[in-house]
Amino acid sequence: MALLDLNTCIVINRWTVDEFNQEIFETFLKVSLEGLTVKTIVTDGYVAYGQVLDAMKCEHHLCTFHIMQDLMIDAIKVINKNRRKIKTLKKVIDKNKTKIKRLKTSKAKKAVYKKIRELKKELRSYKRKQKEWENTIERISNIFKADTPQKAKRRFNIFFNNIKNLNPIIAKFISNLKHKFEKTINHIGRDDIPPTNNILERFFGITIPQNLKRRFRTDKGLEIHQYLTEYRWIKRNHKTNKIKKSVTF
Repeated sequence: MALLDLNTCIVINRWTVDEFNQEIFETFLKVSLEGLTVKTIVTDGYVAYGQVLDAMKCEHHLCTFHIMQDLMIDAIKVINKNRRKIKTLKKVIDKNKTKIKRLKTSKAKKAVYKKIRELKKELRSYKRKQKEWENTIERISNIFKADTPQKAKRRFNIFFNNIKNLNPIIAKFISNLKHKFEKTINHIGRDDIPPTNNILERFFGITIPQNLKRRFRTDKGLEIHQYLTEYRWIKRNHKTNKIKKSVTF
């Protein structure tokens, strides 16, 4: 785990731990932030973070990328299923069009034409459903891209006030978002808080990609490698602008 200053891209602290829980997180923060004044911490929304940051009286911003990811985990299953169905229907329609050329009687051709019309009707239905999913996801994403917090709240309330008529996946997401909504819009209208913690995600992606976790035989070897890649990452990404007291975990 790591704590990184989002304005300078400097790693404040990094630990490699065998297990992770709320107590370890709290200890990590106390050690890492000793002597520092921090206004905001951006996290991926893990449950253990909230209580600790509230006790610290630190502004807690939830990464909007991870918020949307919570929605997409379930939504993508439906979207991909629709895509597969659309692809299959197109293939069946083309196959039937080819079949018509080989038929000799008008009666047989009419039967296939009728089947094609039915398939096209079904195809339009799935395309319409797919478009509705894409539009809904874009509208939800636009909540976090609003110009002002008030506009973000209005966009959210449009969904929440109509929650009984929403798709169950969307309704569940909106219901869960209601309890933490204020923590997802801290970045709107402010330049000291980024909407996501993607900088930290990129840091981990470069300094300790997934394949390295399987390559090293000891924690020490992994620790040394990560230290060296971390140093190179900071040298490339370090910013000299004034620190605005926002960090990410």
